[in-house]
Amino acid sequence: NANTDFSFKNTSCIDIAASILDFFNGKNWSQLINSFKGENPLAPLEQAKNVEQLITEFLESLLPEKGNRLVIFIDELDRCKPDYAVALLERIKHYFSNDKITFVLSVNTSELQHTIKKHYGNDFDSSRYLDRFFDLRVTLPPANIQKFYNSLNFNSTHYTFDIVSAAVIDAFHFELREIAKYLRLLKIAASKPAYAHYSYSMGESLQFSIYYIIPIMIGLKISDIQRYNAFIAGNDYTPLLEISGALSPRFFTDLLNRGETFDATDSGETVVSIDDKLKAVYEAIFSNTYNQQNCYTKIGEMRFSDGTKETLRRIDSLLSQYTNVT
Repeated sequence: NANTDFSFKNTSCIDIAASILDFFNGKNWSQLINSFKGENPLAPLEQAKNVEQLITEFLESLLPEKGNRLVIFIDELDRCKPDYAVALLERIKHYFSNDKITFVLSVNTSELQHTIKKHYGNDFDSSRYLDRFFDLRVTLPPANIQKFYNSLNFNSTHYTFDIVSAAVIDAFHFELREIAKYLRLLKIAASKPAYAHYSYSMGESLQFSIYYIIPIMIGLKISDIQRYNAFIAGNDYTPLLEISGALSPRFFTDLLNRGETFDATDSGETVVSIDDKLKAVYEAIFSNTYNQQNCYTKIGEMRFSDGTKETLRRIDSLLSQYTNVT
């Protein structure tokens, strides 16, 4: 039909097509197509070219007259939203081709590949995709954890509280930044009772709970808030078992009644398991219901009550009498 107008100004079918594309893939095709309705459909492309030139000129202006290289550091791209991470990589590839400009990306490569898959799909070859952007990959050696502890004035082998805290760090696979945060929170929450000599006013059960339960509670807050909520609600004692597995049985001898032992070679005594004792402690603190007739649970020489949980929650919230922010 000679009267049919297929120009960009006849937009009804174009608008419909754009809406369909928007619906199926979630991308804003309408905006792209609308840009072609103006008098100069190539204006967006020309603008993009101008932006590319401006970026190139700006970065070159940052280089000293006789300078050799501009280095741009990008950290933790693997923690960004998939769409943002992919867009940033693509723009670096497209706009920054100057040989005097080097990008250094500090990333967890495995996590970044996972992020790329979230954008393109699980079947996408994210490793080969990243090879388009990385000319050189340098793998950093594992950090020397003892040197890092020393830099934070943390001795992981002396006090019981610190030994348990180090076991939490290992069990929950904390990164360096998480370790620093964790140790800072422990110091604020419980440094006073954790390093004090035994106090009769505190009681053996509370002191035991501060040594073993508080490090777990604060660690769970950092590593997994859902497990933390289950732990303090009395629904999941497995974090306590994860930590105890890294500790010697001697740390739990106060939980034994007379005639009980953890060592099967001790003849004449009843062999009990550490796991069962710790489960009993956990239930005594977080699960058991107390009243006037049943006001505490005795495990070994210790007595746990509803006051034990209340005190631990105050310590954990950094609102107890032991809180130290100095």
